[in-house]
Amino acid sequence: MHQDIAPRNLLIDPDTYKIILFDFDWAANGKEGLMDGRDDVSGVIFTLYKIITNDTNPTSIPHWERNTDMVQNIEWTCCRELDSDVSKFREFLHEWVAARTDTAAGQCSNAPKRLTWPDLPTPVPFEMGLTQEGENV
Repeated sequence: MHQDIAPRNLLIDPDTYKIILFDFDWAANGKEGLMDGRDDVSGVIFTLYKIITNDTNPTSIPHWERNTDMVQNIEWTCCRELDSDVSKFREFLHEWVAARTDTAAGQCSNAPKRLTWPDLPTPVPFEMGLTQEGENV
């Protein structure tokens, strides 16, 4: 899980118009390192809302206090030119979210193309010195 999907972490490839996600410093593998309220589905919902409406209020709330209903259950006032009506974006988002929360594929550990990270190696023992009794510190 990326855990920090936001407009500031998105680029658009000028040749392909594909979205590129970057800044993986909050990324987590499986359940280890996951933080409450930072799941990627919520991140996409809040990001799309912010991009379309330019409303930063929901994203100024700490992630552990936010709920996606805050933006999913209100009207979205469009503040930029779009190539489709806002309702089309919301309909697609609703279907996208449903596909990721109603099925096992919504769980990052069950994703079909899940990235796997190798286990961390066992650290090499480090000796700082010896005690007066000659034991390692």
